[in-house]
Amino acid sequence: MKKTVKEIRSENIARGTWSGGTTAEYLSYPEGSTFEKRDFLFSICSATVDLEKSIFTDYTGYDRVILSLTEPYRLVHGDSEEYRLRPYQPHAFAGEMKTISYGKYTDLNLVMDRKKCTGEMYTIQLMPQGEFYGSAGSGNDSLIMTAILCAEGGCTLFFGETEYILKPRDMVAAERKLLKEAFFCKNNGTDPCRLVVCETRTK
Repeated sequence: MKKTVKEIRSENIARGTWSGGTTAEYLSYPEGSTFEKRDFLFSICSATVDLEKSIFTDYTGYDRVILSLTEPYRLVHGDSEEYRLRPYQPHAFAGEMKTISYGKYTDLNLVMDRKKCTGEMYTIQLMPQGEFYGSAGSGNDSLIMTAILCAEGGCTLFFGETEYILKPRDMVAAERKLLKEAFFCKNNGTDPCRLVVCETRTK
């Protein structure tokens, strides 16, 4: 049977550079597609922004959702559309918009082919011994993937009966069109845990 859940450990992520810092590519779908070739339906990556001012890469034809994992920052779209964003505050925008970033931070990006895919990003905060129950997959071809990044702390994540222990910057991604089970996560530690969830659907 095709494996429906993928573990992506922080120490095994493919890393590279861009004009403003470094990148870490978590996942491109379908398997075999890459962020560089832009042949993906969607892609999830993280980037460090090491310059106080940087210009985002043009992604014409793609929609983006970005979220800072570390520091507050400021985005300016075009000539005047400005957003001051807090850590863990998702921000969606069109990939072809001229975008300038102000501030040094580490982000998480969800980039989607606008003609074929849509998606969202949201966060979960688990206090010590806290629990969260996610929704079940539909078993159809609409909900493609649920990807869960452990941004801070650590937790135990379950998809069905299978257990995954996540540490900071680990990710687990499940193909929900095949996997119908709900996901469940619990913080067994003594520090708060912060998770970022990316969900994608075909149009």
